[in-house]
Amino acid sequence: MPWLALPFSDTKAKEKLDQLFDVESIPALILLDQKCKTITADGVDLIKAYGAEAYPFSKERLVELRAEEDANRLSQPLNSLFMSADRDFFITSGGRNVLVSELVGKTVRLYFSAHWCPPCKGFTPQLIKFYSDLKNQGRTWRSFLFPVTEMKSPYKNILEACHGLLCLTETEWRKLCHDTLKLKASQP
Repeated sequence: MPWLALPFSDTKAKEKLDQLFDVESIPALILLDQKCKTITADGVDLIKAYGAEAYPFSKERLVELRAEEDANRLSQPLNSLFMSADRDFFITSGGRNVLVSELVGKTVRLYFSAHWCPPCKGFTPQLIKFYSDLKNQGRTWRSFLFPVTEMKSPYKNILEACHGLLCLTETEWRKLCHDTLKLKASQP
């Protein structure tokens, strides 16, 4: 690659650039436009995420890429979200396996919750009532509970009340939340 380099001995220039661009860790890739205005200080992350597709690194291009990523993420079929090489099923609250293929094309809900979370504690009973009301009207769909913390009896009660399917190992759950759905949760 035809790199240009600052002489290693020019510590003053290096310090000035570190301060100017707030370089706190390496690798760091700062992208500048023709007028030396910062396009982004997250060049490393952009190249990791998008590769050459990120070029020319304009704000418009980045908005486009993120919109495409969101559209792709939100339109995935169930099997691509939940199946793995080791597993093609979900586990019901009663311990029965349900094949992912049985749910393709059906409406599902994903409920992310934590037993320590006050808003979750307030909403969960409403969700259970909602499910019960729909069931009484003959209108149901499958529920997936994704506990943010380890499985404890409150979650098992929710699964039973909503006929939920507990489907993922903790590793699979974290991958789904963080990598696929881009969810972030704060914990106490």
